[in-house]
Amino acid sequence: MSTPSPNPDWPRTRAKAVDRIVEDLRPEQRVKLAATDEQALAQLNSGLGARVRKLCGLWQGNARLMAACGADNPEEASLTILKAVRERLRQGR
Repeated sequence: MSTPSPNPDWPRTRAKAVDRIVEDLRPEQRVKLAATDEQALAQLNSGLGARVRKLCGLWQGNARLMAACGADNPEEASLTILKAVRERLRQGR
């Protein structure tokens, strides 16, 4: 069984994944996410996290990004990315 070829459009680093997700968010989503606490962020990982997993190729085997996030599975990686997105938004970048 062969491993699928990595998609060249997939982000390979957490910073690139954050860039992609921030660009994908509507302004009102950015405001809401920046104000989200840790518990609510974990709950967002089922909905918004699914979008992260799709946009970043985490369900399709983007092992480089999962390793960059220090994650063992796509859900853990998407939560790590969401936390980084929230921090970037809080910093106003």
